[in-house]
Amino acid sequence: MASNPTSPAVDGNADLLVQDAFGQLAGAKEELFLDFSTVRRIAPATLQEMDRLASAARDASIKVTLRGVHVEVYKVLKLSALAERFSFSR
Repeated sequence: MASNPTSPAVDGNADLLVQDAFGQLAGAKEELFLDFSTVRRIAPATLQEMDRLASAARDASIKVTLRGVHVEVYKVLKLSALAERFSFSR
C-alpha cells in the first residue's frame, strides 16, 4: 500500500518537501509520494539532500514518486543524475 502524498509547500520550497519526506520515510510501507507541482527551482544543497533521500529510500525498499514535476525541474534532476533514482507521475 502507498502512503499518503506529501502536501505541497505553499512557496514551492523543494527543501521543505525533501525534509518532510525524510520524516515520512520511516512510516512509509512501499511508496512515498512527493508533490513537486509548486516547485520551480532546486538549489544545489537540495539536490544533495535528494540524493541522500534516494539512498535512504533504496535502503528501506521504498519507492519515491515525484508528482507534478515541471520540465525545468526534471531537466535539473536529469543533469544531476537523480532522475533515474525516482519515479514520476502527473
